[in-house]
Order: sequence, then C-alpha cells, then structure tokens
Amino acid sequence: MIKLVAFPMPSPKRPKTIDDVIRFILANAPPEGSQIRKNPFTGRRFFYELVDGAIRELHAQGRFLDLEAYDISNTTGIWNDESGRNYELARRATKALLTKLQEDQHDKTLAELITEITANTFHKPINKYKTILGGMLYSVYENSPYNALKNLIDIDPELAEFRDLEPYDMECAPQYTWINQDGSKNHELVQRATKVLLTKLQEDQPDKTLAEILPTITKETFDKKPINKYGTTLGGMLTSVPGYNGSPYSALKDAIDVYPEFAEFRDFQPYDMKRAPIGTWQGEEGKTRARHATKQLIKKIQEEHPDKKLEEMFPMITLETFKKYPINKYQTTLGGMLAKVPSYNHSPYIVLKDLIDADSELEQFRDFQPYDMKTAPMETWINKDGSKNYKLARHTTKTLLNKLQKDHPHKAFAELITEITANTFQKYPINKYGTTLATMLSAVHEGSPYAALKNLAEHDPEYTIFLPVIETMTHRAA
Repeated sequence: MIKLVAFPMPSPKRPKTIDDVIRFILANAPPEGSQIRKNPFTGRRFFYELVDGAIRELHAQGRFLDLEAYDISNTTGIWNDESGRNYELARRATKALLTKLQEDQHDKTLAELITEITANTFHKPINKYKTILGGMLYSVYENSPYNALKNLIDIDPELAEFRDLEPYDMECAPQYTWINQDGSKNHELVQRATKVLLTKLQEDQPDKTLAEILPTITKETFDKKPINKYGTTLGGMLTSVPGYNGSPYSALKDAIDVYPEFAEFRDFQPYDMKRAPIGTWQGEEGKTRARHATKQLIKKIQEEHPDKKLEEMFPMITLETFKKYPINKYQTTLGGMLAKVPSYNHSPYIVLKDLIDADSELEQFRDFQPYDMKTAPMETWINKDGSKNYKLARHTTKTLLNKLQKDHPHKAFAELITEITANTFQKYPINKYGTTLATMLSAVHEGSPYAALKNLAEHDPEYTIFLPVIETMTHRAA
C-alpha cells in the first residue's frame, strides 16, 4: 500500500511596500560625490505607486531631493497605466534633460539645443544617477522628440518663448512632418512654414513690398534663409512635399491661395518669378500661359495709353516691348517667353497672332498680318531662300488699290492708277492698322510703283486689262 506524504503549503508572498522601496534606495544610493557608470537602482521591480510614495516620503524628510521616480529602473507602470499616460512625470523628465544639456553645452542657446535633440539624446544620462529616457520617449511620445519637447514647452511658463516651435524646426524632423501617413501633403503645416518664410523676408527687407520680394525668391532662399530663431530653413520641405518637385513657385502659390492676408497676390503666376519654373512655357499649358501673359501686356499698354485703340497699339509692339515693358505689379517682362515658347521664335508678330486667333475678345483683329507690324518680321518680303515674296507683295498692292477705290468712289480706276506714285505706297494707309507699303516697295520692287503695279497686272486676271494704262505711266521708275 502506497503511503501518502503531506507537504507543507508555501506561505504567500508578502506584498511589497513603500518601506521596501525606501530600503532599496538607501541600500543602493551612491555615496555623495562618487562617480558611477550606470544606474544604481536596478535589480528590483516595484509598482510606480510604491516608488512615487517612497520618493515623496524621502523628499518630505529632506532627503534625496534630486531623486525622481524615473531614476528607479524597471518601475512597473511608470509611464502608462489604466488611467492613461503619465505626462506630468514625463514633462519633469524632459525638463531635466534640457537642464543637463544646458549645463553640458553652456555656449549654446536653448533654442539651438532644442532643435538639435534627437531620439538618441534621450538615451544619454540626464543626471548623476545615469538615468536615460529612451523608454519614456517610446512609451509616452511614440519615440518622437518633438512631441516630448512640445508637451513640456506648452505647459511650462519658463519655456513660453519656445511655444512657436514647429516639427520642421527640429534638425531631425519627425517622419511625418511634411507628408501624412497616407502619403498626402500636410497642407496646413507646409503652408504655415512658407508663410513664416514670407514674413521673415518682409521683416528683413522693410523697404520692399511683398510684390517685389515674391519674384526674387529662389530654391536657394528655401535652402539657406533661416526663417526663425531656431535657424530653420525649408529646403527639405521643397524636395519632400508631393507636387512641389523642388519648385519655389509651387510652395509660394500654395500659401498665397490659402491665407487671406495674401489675397491680393493670388494673380501671381509662374512667369512672375525671376527664375521661372522649368516647363513654364512648354506644351499646351505653356502656350495657354503665354497667351494669358501676352494679354496682360496688351491690357497694361492700354491702361497707360487710354487714348490709343488696339489697332494702333498692335503694330507698335516690338521685341523691346516684350523685353522691357512690365506687365504687372511684379514688374514681369516677357522677353524670356519669346525665347522659350518653341513656336514663337522670338517673333512679336507670332505671339500677338497666336493670342488674337485664340481669344474671342480679339476676333476683330484676325486680319492682322506680319506686314502690319511697324517692325515687320524677317522674311516678310524676302523668303528664306533669299527670293522676293512677290505673292505677298501683289496681295498688299491689291489691298492698296481696293482702299484707293473705296476712298475715291467717283474716280475711274484707270485714272487712280495713273496718279499712284512712290509717295502713295509710302504714306497711304491700306487698313485700320495704318499700314503703308514703303518697305514692301523698297524690298521687292526697288522703290518702283510701276514695277509693283505691272507685277500685279501680269499675275492677276482682274487687273490684266489695265496693263496698257500702267505701261503709259510717266513715273515707271526703274
């Protein structure tokens, strides 16, 4: 028969008390003034409530006044419990970190120190107990130094001057500073940062208006211009934000379109930048933009010459007009546009004609021709191969004859022809643009009205019957 042996039941463990924590602290506290390499309060695990109670009791006794609960390693529930996160203690710990940094780097301002803090900083000892705050950073602030600092700064009156600290002010900005977790742009923060840059530029250049400052902003401005006391620059923002692709204009326009104080600048265009973005004038979008800019130029000229009609203005526009005439408050000129829109080929006429043909408001000017320009384009009267453009010359001579007939309805056409002289070609306007044919006569017919009329009559059946009259002209200049 098997004999059963009774074993004694183990006695239940005695719950730990505040006194246990105090005894642990007293037993492990380093002698005053001694140098230690690692935290001495390790090896035991206590609940936060007990550690907090022990610290309070020791402080009440005037002992270990520099000791905090976070100095006791492995404390259970110190940063998080069922009631939430222990932000109050976390703020005290972060303040201790800032104090330590100031002691160790007294040659730097607090503004400089704050922006240099990284997650690694929280893994460095903050006091004589060699306490590190990596666990706190992870448990309370999702490993974000900015969140830890901001939580302290917004509460502590001694740090009130730093309440303007933004995530982008950190040298190692948080992962989702400019881009949200879903990959979209952090619109609010991006726009706010650009606004700070604009405000700073205005402060530094009080003699300039914002309309003068905006066009001068470049990628280098974002890269190198500190926007605040933290020495923050926004070069990283330009390259990180989806859709910006390093473009200063995109960033500026984004802010201008949002803030009401910038409402008067919502007409700001890519071509208003001194360094226009790549692609400003390319493709169909570039062509549309070019027409818009050209129309601005025309409106500006109209404003400054209210006594002149458009048909008087168009012929007077030259390459110099595009190069030197500011079209708006940003002092934008369009010389670069003429060079960069491939189909324009530096030609004021082609630019104007492109706008006229596309804009219904200018439909009445669709009869505008290259020869109507005071400075007519190259190859108007001489072809690319060097031959004379007789076809166009005949067309304009015919236009002159039609205009003479219209203006002198009571004269016989044969009589009108015999009265035509070189002076007629040089001074008689053939249309509403005030065009005369002096250049044509010189370039194509060597100044001879007879040659111009004869060439028309020989090629146009409508005028062939007038050849005998033309042959009798006394001014058939050679």
